Amino acid sequence: MRDNSLSYWFPILKGLGINVPKTFIINIDDYDKNCVPALKKMFWMKEMTEQDKTSLGRFVTTMEIFARKAGCPLFLRSGQTSNKHDWLNSCYLQDPSKIGSHIQSIAEHSIMANMEGGWPINIWVLRKLIPTEPIFTAFNGFPVTREFRIFIRDGKVECIHPYWPKEAIKDQTEEKDWEIKLKTMNRLTKSEKEELTKLSTLIASKFEGWWSLDWLQGKDKKWYAIDMALGENSYHFPGCKYSESDA
Repeated sequence: MRDNSLSYWFPILKGLGINVPKTFIINIDDYDKNCVPALKKMFWMKEMTEQDKTSLGRFVTTMEIFARKAGCPLFLRSGQTSNKHDWLNSCYLQDPSKIGSHIQSIAEHSIMANMEGGWPINIWVLRKLIPTEPIFTAFNGFPVTREFRIFIRDGKVECIHPYWPKEAIKDQTEEKDWEIKLKTMNRLTKSEKEELTKLSTLIASKFEGWWSLDWLQGKDKKWYAIDMALGENSYHFPGCKYSESDA
């Protein structure tokens, strides 16, 4: 779990001079180690002590202060996830005073992630939104734009895939011609592929093992590294010879 956390891989990317969103990382354990247990109590609807209520109130207030300093709109996430499929209620923060409900959405999604206690919720992240040119919207207002996932292993690039498979968008958008737009969006030119391969190879040289690396194209046409995860924990297009299931 540690390697999948943004707090682990982001400082390495930033140190390489790669284009990344301006990012603020907060470890709530540094402020109050009771915050995480209190969040979990709230989710499981267990009786809250006065200390729990105080811890949660302090945490939300601290996050609101950081959000006001950073300036909305912001992309909010934990170290592990953003719950972006519930965009307007989770990771997309327009009003700092509403950050409490957004934190709750992401925390609940994290706690429900698996039957072994869920994903960690001690790391929280505020990121400046990268200006993009959305092709259409899906899910709960999520702006679908050009993103690609590259798998790297032991210092080398293995394969490149569009981030958004058709199956992920189906029944999640009201756009009539979304399939045509998605197909067009998912094409890379030769020069784009070469640039992404070069950038990803640089990153691969700093990470051991198998990883996924997500790239988003900004309105300025530059590529931004926005996410990483261990390869075995990442969605891989079916049929790719490098996917774990087909290896």
